[in-house]
Amino acid sequence: MKPTTDSVTSPVRASAIDKYVSWLALDQQRPKKRMFESSLEEIQNGLEEAKRREKLTAERLKRQSEESSLLRQEMENTKRMLQDLQSAIRNVITPTGPA
Repeated sequence: MKPTTDSVTSPVRASAIDKYVSWLALDQQRPKKRMFESSLEEIQNGLEEAKRREKLTAERLKRQSEESSLLRQEMENTKRMLQDLQSAIRNVITPTGPA
């Protein structure tokens, strides 16, 4: 004997089917949640990496600024020494005193 439509859609079967459909709906949310968490983790990792690079860049800029100041001071000192040396050479070549 073939099952009839009534026997397939009996209240007991309908309840079981409803539970199964609900379970499937919940189970479909699980991969979406995992994917969201994975994306969130990637974004957080990217943010941490960007912060680390920014910190390194800031440290490098600070170090370069300090080195630049030191080089500028050395250049000014060298410039003064060259001017003093030029004056000394001029004084030796053309003395400005009584002969």
